[in-house]
Amino acid sequence: MIENQTALIEAAITAPSGDNIQPWKFRWVEDVLEVYLDETRLGGLLEESKIANLLSVGAVLENIHLAALAQQTSANFQISPKVIYEKPIAYISFDPLGNQEEDYFQLAPQIEKRTVNRYPFKKTVLTTEILESLSQIGLSDLPAVQTIFCSEREQIRKTVQFCKDVDSVRFSNMRLHKEFRSNVRYGRKAIHCKDGLAIQTLGLNLLDQIGFILTHNWQVMQLLIRTVAIEKFMAYKSTKPIAPSPTLGSILVTNFENATIVEAGRIMQRIWLIAQRFGLGFQPICTLPYLQAAIAQGSKDFSPQQKQKLSECQKTFRSLWSLDAEQELVLLFRI
Repeated sequence: MIENQTALIEAAITAPSGDNIQPWKFRWVEDVLEVYLDETRLGGLLEESKIANLLSVGAVLENIHLAALAQQTSANFQISPKVIYEKPIAYISFDPLGNQEEDYFQLAPQIEKRTVNRYPFKKTVLTTEILESLSQIGLSDLPAVQTIFCSEREQIRKTVQFCKDVDSVRFSNMRLHKEFRSNVRYGRKAIHCKDGLAIQTLGLNLLDQIGFILTHNWQVMQLLIRTVAIEKFMAYKSTKPIAPSPTLGSILVTNFENATIVEAGRIMQRIWLIAQRFGLGFQPICTLPYLQAAIAQGSKDFSPQQKQKLSECQKTFRSLWSLDAEQELVLLFRI
Protein backbone atom coordinates (compact mmCIF):
# COMPACT_ATOMS: atom_id res chain seq x y z
CA MET A 1 0.00 0.00 0.00
CA ILE A 2 2.80 2.43 0.93
CA GLU A 3 5.31 2.70 -1.90
CA ASN A 4 8.01 4.46 0.13
CA GLN A 5 8.00 3.34 3.77
CA THR A 6 11.30 5.10 4.44
CA ALA A 7 9.78 8.47 3.54
CA LEU A 8 7.14 8.04 6.25
CA ILE A 9 9.74 7.21 8.91
CA GLU A 10 11.92 10.12 7.83
CA ALA A 11 8.93 12.45 8.21
CA ALA A 12 8.03 10.92 11.56
CA ILE A 13 11.43 11.40 13.22
CA THR A 14 11.50 15.14 12.44
CA ALA A 15 8.57 15.66 14.86
CA PRO A 16 9.21 17.85 17.91
CA SER A 17 9.79 16.36 21.35
CA GLY A 18 10.77 17.76 24.72
CA ASP A 19 14.47 18.77 24.63
CA ASN A 20 14.56 16.90 21.29
CA ILE A 21 14.91 13.52 23.02
CA GLN A 22 12.97 11.78 20.18
CA PRO A 23 11.40 9.07 22.39
CA TRP A 24 9.99 6.82 19.65
CA LYS A 25 10.60 3.49 17.96
CA PHE A 26 8.93 2.20 14.80
CA ARG A 27 8.21 -1.26 13.39
CA TRP A 28 6.52 -2.35 10.20
CA VAL A 29 4.30 -5.43 10.50
CA GLU A 30 3.31 -6.08 6.90
CA ASP A 31 1.41 -2.91 5.93
CA VAL A 32 0.81 -1.67 9.49
CA LEU A 33 3.24 0.75 11.13
CA GLU A 34 3.60 0.41 14.90
CA VAL A 35 4.81 3.34 17.00
CA TYR A 36 6.40 2.71 20.39
CA LEU A 37 7.61 4.99 23.17
CA ASP A 38 11.30 4.22 23.72
CA GLU A 39 11.76 3.73 27.46
CA THR A 40 15.53 4.09 27.15
CA ARG A 41 15.10 7.73 26.09
CA LEU A 42 12.63 8.60 28.83
CA GLY A 43 12.84 8.99 32.59
CA GLY A 44 13.10 12.77 32.89
CA LEU A 45 10.89 14.73 35.26
CA LEU A 46 9.00 16.39 32.42
CA GLU A 47 8.18 12.96 30.96
CA GLU A 48 6.83 11.43 34.17
CA SER A 49 3.29 12.63 33.47
CA LYS A 50 3.36 11.16 29.91
CA ILE A 51 1.75 14.39 28.59
CA ALA A 52 4.88 15.59 26.81
CA ASN A 53 5.52 12.11 25.38
CA LEU A 54 1.98 11.75 24.01
CA LEU A 55 2.05 15.24 22.50
CA SER A 56 5.20 14.23 20.63
CA VAL A 57 3.50 11.02 19.46
CA GLY A 58 0.67 13.18 18.11
CA ALA A 59 3.20 15.26 16.18
CA VAL A 60 4.70 12.04 14.79
CA LEU A 61 1.27 10.87 13.62
CA GLU A 62 0.50 14.21 11.97
CA ASN A 63 3.77 14.05 10.04
CA ILE A 64 2.97 10.49 8.96
CA HIS A 65 -0.54 11.58 7.96
CA LEU A 66 0.87 14.34 5.74
CA ALA A 67 3.61 12.15 4.29
CA ALA A 68 1.03 9.48 3.46
CA LEU A 69 -1.15 12.04 1.68
CA ALA A 70 1.86 12.92 -0.45
CA GLN A 71 1.83 9.25 -1.57
CA GLN A 72 -1.90 9.38 -2.32
CA THR A 73 -2.61 7.27 0.76
CA SER A 74 -4.80 7.77 3.81
CA ALA A 75 -3.43 6.96 7.30
CA ASN A 76 -5.74 5.48 9.95
CA PHE A 77 -4.72 5.65 13.61
CA GLN A 78 -5.52 3.42 16.56
CA ILE A 79 -4.26 4.72 19.92
CA SER A 80 -3.60 2.40 22.84
CA PRO A 81 -5.53 3.46 25.99
CA LYS A 82 -2.53 2.63 28.20
CA VAL A 83 1.18 3.38 27.94
CA ILE A 84 3.01 0.05 28.05
CA TYR A 85 6.54 0.44 26.75
CA GLU A 86 6.78 -3.09 25.35
CA LYS A 87 3.64 -2.55 23.28
CA PRO A 88 2.79 0.00 20.57
CA ILE A 89 1.25 3.29 21.65
CA ALA A 90 -0.20 3.66 18.13
CA TYR A 91 -1.05 1.43 15.18
CA ILE A 92 -1.21 2.99 11.71
CA SER A 93 -2.88 1.33 8.75
CA PHE A 94 -3.16 2.75 5.24
CA ASP A 95 -5.87 2.90 2.60
CA PRO A 96 -6.17 4.44 -0.86
CA LEU A 97 -6.80 8.17 -0.65
CA GLY A 98 -10.47 9.09 -0.39
CA ASN A 99 -12.04 11.80 -2.48
CA GLN A 100 -12.51 14.08 0.53
CA GLU A 101 -8.90 13.93 1.75
CA GLU A 102 -6.12 16.26 0.73
CA ASP A 103 -3.23 18.19 2.18
CA TYR A 104 -5.38 21.33 2.20
CA PHE A 105 -2.67 23.66 3.49
CA GLN A 106 0.12 21.95 1.48
CA LEU A 107 2.00 21.23 4.68
CA ALA A 108 4.01 18.13 3.73
CA PRO A 109 6.89 20.24 2.30
CA GLN A 110 7.06 22.13 5.60
CA ILE A 111 7.87 19.04 7.68
CA GLU A 112 11.61 19.10 7.05
CA LYS A 113 11.73 22.90 7.32
CA ARG A 114 10.10 23.10 10.76
CA THR A 115 12.20 24.82 13.43
CA VAL A 116 11.77 26.33 16.89
CA ASN A 117 12.21 30.11 16.93
CA ARG A 118 13.39 31.21 20.40
CA TYR A 119 14.27 34.76 19.33
CA PRO A 120 12.00 37.84 19.74
CA PHE A 121 9.19 38.00 17.19
CA LYS A 122 8.25 41.17 15.36
CA LYS A 123 5.26 43.15 16.69
CA THR A 124 3.09 42.44 13.68
CA VAL A 125 -0.59 41.64 13.37
CA LEU A 126 -1.46 38.28 11.85
CA THR A 127 -3.46 38.61 8.64
CA THR A 128 -7.07 37.48 8.34
CA GLU A 129 -5.93 34.65 6.05
CA ILE A 130 -3.56 33.29 8.68
CA LEU A 131 -6.04 33.62 11.54
CA GLU A 132 -8.73 31.87 9.49
CA SER A 133 -6.31 29.06 8.64
CA LEU A 134 -5.44 28.60 12.30
CA SER A 135 -9.10 28.62 13.33
CA GLN A 136 -9.88 25.74 10.93
CA ILE A 137 -7.45 23.35 12.56
CA GLY A 138 -10.01 20.85 13.93
CA LEU A 139 -8.75 17.41 12.95
CA SER A 140 -11.63 15.26 14.15
CA ASP A 141 -14.89 15.24 16.01
CA LEU A 142 -13.12 15.09 19.38
CA PRO A 143 -14.63 17.96 21.38
CA ALA A 144 -12.18 17.16 24.18
CA VAL A 145 -9.47 19.21 22.42
CA GLN A 146 -9.83 22.96 21.94
CA THR A 147 -7.50 25.70 20.72
CA ILE A 148 -7.83 29.38 21.62
CA PHE A 149 -5.75 32.34 20.50
CA CYS A 150 -4.99 35.70 22.08
CA SER A 151 -3.70 38.87 20.38
CA GLU A 152 -4.69 41.33 23.11
CA ARG A 153 -1.56 43.10 24.33
CA GLU A 154 -2.47 43.33 28.02
CA GLN A 155 -3.32 39.64 28.20
CA ILE A 156 -0.06 38.80 26.47
CA ARG A 157 1.83 40.99 28.96
CA LYS A 158 0.23 39.21 31.91
CA THR A 159 0.86 35.81 30.32
CA VAL A 160 4.54 36.71 29.99
CA GLN A 161 4.62 37.41 33.74
CA PHE A 162 2.93 34.08 34.36
CA CYS A 163 5.56 32.28 32.25
CA LYS A 164 8.29 34.12 34.15
CA ASP A 165 6.93 32.85 37.47
CA VAL A 166 6.83 29.27 36.17
CA ASP A 167 10.36 29.53 34.79
CA SER A 168 11.71 30.85 38.08
CA VAL A 169 10.60 27.54 39.62
CA ARG A 170 11.99 25.53 36.72
CA PHE A 171 15.41 27.17 36.95
CA SER A 172 15.60 26.70 40.72
CA ASN A 173 14.80 22.97 40.62
CA MET A 174 17.86 20.72 40.85
CA ARG A 175 16.53 17.78 38.87
CA LEU A 176 15.12 19.93 36.07
CA HIS A 177 18.40 21.83 35.89
CA LYS A 178 20.52 18.69 35.57
CA GLU A 179 18.22 16.99 33.07
CA PHE A 180 17.93 20.04 30.83
CA ARG A 181 21.68 20.73 30.83
CA SER A 182 22.41 17.08 30.02
CA ASN A 183 20.43 17.49 26.79
CA VAL A 184 22.29 20.62 25.64
CA ARG A 185 25.05 20.13 23.06
CA TYR A 186 28.07 22.49 23.03
CA GLY A 187 30.74 23.43 20.52
CA ARG A 188 30.77 24.45 16.88
CA LYS A 189 29.53 21.06 15.68
CA ALA A 190 26.61 21.02 18.11
CA ILE A 191 24.29 22.62 15.56
CA HIS A 192 24.60 19.48 13.41
CA CYS A 193 23.62 17.08 16.21
CA LYS A 194 20.50 15.04 15.52
CA ASP A 195 19.53 14.71 19.18
CA GLY A 196 19.40 17.11 22.11
CA LEU A 197 19.54 20.90 21.86
CA ALA A 198 22.46 22.75 20.31
CA ILE A 199 23.34 25.78 22.43
CA GLN A 200 23.21 27.90 19.26
CA THR A 201 19.46 27.22 18.97
CA LEU A 202 18.52 28.46 22.46
CA GLY A 203 18.14 32.11 21.45
CA LEU A 204 21.13 33.21 23.53
CA ASN A 205 23.60 35.93 22.58
CA LEU A 206 27.32 35.33 23.14
CA LEU A 207 27.32 36.77 26.67
CA ASP A 208 24.26 34.69 27.59
CA GLN A 209 25.93 31.56 26.22
CA ILE A 210 28.96 32.18 28.42
CA GLY A 211 26.71 32.60 31.47
CA PHE A 212 24.81 29.45 30.50
CA ILE A 213 28.02 27.43 30.36
CA LEU A 214 29.28 28.86 33.67
CA THR A 215 26.05 27.79 35.41
CA HIS A 216 26.12 24.26 34.00
CA ASN A 217 27.24 22.90 37.37
CA TRP A 218 24.36 22.68 39.87
CA GLN A 219 26.55 23.70 42.83
CA VAL A 220 27.45 26.93 41.04
CA MET A 221 23.81 27.50 40.13
CA GLN A 222 22.68 26.81 43.69
CA LEU A 223 25.18 29.32 45.08
CA LEU A 224 23.93 32.01 42.69
CA ILE A 225 20.31 31.22 43.57
CA ARG A 226 21.06 31.77 47.24
CA THR A 227 23.13 34.93 46.78
CA VAL A 228 21.63 36.83 43.84
CA ALA A 229 18.38 34.97 43.00
CA ILE A 230 19.75 34.20 39.54
CA GLU A 231 16.74 32.02 38.72
CA LYS A 232 14.62 35.20 38.51
CA PHE A 233 17.07 36.85 36.13
CA MET A 234 17.17 33.72 33.97
CA ALA A 235 13.36 33.58 33.96
CA TYR A 236 13.30 37.20 32.82
CA LYS A 237 15.76 36.45 30.00
CA SER A 238 13.89 33.32 28.88
CA THR A 239 10.50 35.04 28.70
CA LYS A 240 11.59 38.43 27.33
CA PRO A 241 11.29 37.26 23.67
CA ILE A 242 7.62 36.37 24.26
CA ALA A 243 6.51 39.95 24.91
CA PRO A 244 6.54 41.24 21.29
CA SER A 245 4.79 38.13 19.94
CA PRO A 246 1.67 39.09 17.97
CA THR A 247 -0.32 36.03 19.08
CA LEU A 248 -0.29 33.42 21.83
CA GLY A 249 -2.21 30.19 21.69
CA SER A 250 -3.38 27.53 24.14
CA ILE A 251 -4.30 23.93 23.43
CA LEU A 252 -6.79 22.74 26.04
CA VAL A 253 -8.26 19.34 26.86
CA THR A 254 -11.18 18.18 28.97
CA ASN A 255 -9.65 14.78 29.80
CA PHE A 256 -6.23 13.18 29.84
CA GLU A 257 -6.99 10.01 27.91
CA ASN A 258 -4.18 8.93 25.61
CA ALA A 259 -6.21 9.52 22.44
CA THR A 260 -7.06 13.06 23.58
CA ILE A 261 -3.45 14.05 24.31
CA VAL A 262 -2.26 12.49 21.06
CA GLU A 263 -4.91 14.46 19.19
CA ALA A 264 -3.69 17.62 20.92
CA GLY A 265 -0.20 16.79 19.66
CA ARG A 266 -1.49 16.48 16.10
CA ILE A 267 -3.15 19.87 16.40
CA MET A 268 0.06 21.36 17.80
CA GLN A 269 2.06 20.06 14.85
CA ARG A 270 -0.46 21.26 12.29
CA ILE A 271 -0.48 24.78 13.76
CA TRP A 272 3.33 24.70 13.80
CA LEU A 273 3.51 23.71 10.12
CA ILE A 274 0.92 26.28 9.08
CA ALA A 275 2.96 28.95 10.86
CA GLN A 276 6.04 27.67 9.03
CA ARG A 277 4.25 27.84 5.70
CA PHE A 278 3.35 31.49 6.28
CA GLY A 279 6.91 32.33 7.31
CA LEU A 280 6.05 32.70 11.01
CA GLY A 281 7.97 31.60 14.07
CA PHE A 282 6.51 29.12 16.56
CA GLN A 283 7.63 28.22 20.07
CA PRO A 284 6.10 26.25 22.96
CA ILE A 285 6.62 28.51 25.97
CA CYS A 286 5.48 26.92 29.23
CA THR A 287 6.21 23.73 31.18
CA LEU A 288 3.48 24.20 33.81
CA PRO A 289 1.20 21.33 32.66
CA TYR A 290 4.05 18.82 32.91
CA LEU A 291 5.33 20.10 36.26
CA GLN A 292 1.84 20.07 37.79
CA ALA A 293 1.17 16.59 36.45
CA ALA A 294 4.46 15.32 37.94
CA ILE A 295 3.48 16.81 41.31
CA ALA A 296 0.01 15.25 41.09
CA GLN A 297 1.66 11.85 40.55
CA GLY A 298 3.66 12.23 43.74
CA SER A 299 7.01 13.60 42.56
CA LYS A 300 9.38 14.29 45.47
CA ASP A 301 11.52 16.69 43.42
CA PHE A 302 9.73 19.90 44.39
CA SER A 303 10.00 21.88 47.60
CA PRO A 304 6.79 23.00 49.36
CA GLN A 305 7.53 26.54 48.19
CA GLN A 306 7.86 25.42 44.57
CA LYS A 307 4.61 23.46 44.76
CA GLN A 308 2.82 26.47 46.20
CA LYS A 309 4.21 28.77 43.51
CA LEU A 310 3.15 26.46 40.70
CA SER A 311 -0.33 26.11 42.22
CA GLU A 312 -0.66 29.89 42.26
CA CYS A 313 0.55 30.04 38.65
CA GLN A 314 -2.09 27.55 37.59
CA LYS A 315 -4.84 29.65 39.20
CA THR A 316 -3.45 32.77 37.54
CA PHE A 317 -3.52 31.19 34.09
CA ARG A 318 -7.04 29.82 34.48
CA SER A 319 -8.31 33.26 35.45
CA LEU A 320 -6.31 35.11 32.81
CA TRP A 321 -7.48 32.87 29.95
CA SER A 322 -11.02 32.41 31.36
CA LEU A 323 -10.92 28.60 31.34
CA ASP A 324 -13.99 26.55 32.14
CA ALA A 325 -13.86 24.20 35.11
CA GLU A 326 -13.23 21.15 32.90
CA GLN A 327 -10.59 22.74 30.65
CA GLU A 328 -6.92 21.96 31.29
CA LEU A 329 -3.88 23.41 29.56
CA VAL A 330 -1.55 20.99 27.75
CA LEU A 331 0.36 23.46 25.56
CA LEU A 332 0.96 27.20 25.54
CA PHE A 333 2.74 28.59 22.48
CA ARG A 334 3.56 31.82 20.66
CA ILE A 335 3.32 32.65 16.96
